[in-house]
Amino acid sequence: MAKAHVLVRQYGEAVDTLTDIHEIAPEWLATQRYAQDILGDVVEQRRTLTPQIRHLADALSVPL
Repeated sequence: MAKAHVLVRQYGEAVDTLTDIHEIAPEWLATQRYAQDILGDVVEQRRTLTPQIRHLADALSVPL
C-alpha cells in the first residue's frame, strides 16, 4: 500500500502507512528492505522532511 501511495505522489499517506506498521511491529519493519526502499523514495522526492519521516528513517536506517 505504501508503494502505491508513492507511485501516485501521496507521500504523506505512504509515510502514514509505514508509521502504522512501525507502531505495530517495529522490529519486523526494521528488517524489511522493501520498506527501506519505499522510505528512500519518499526522502528523495520530498523537499521537506517532517519529524515523522526523520523518525522512520532513523528506525529503518535510511540515510537522509
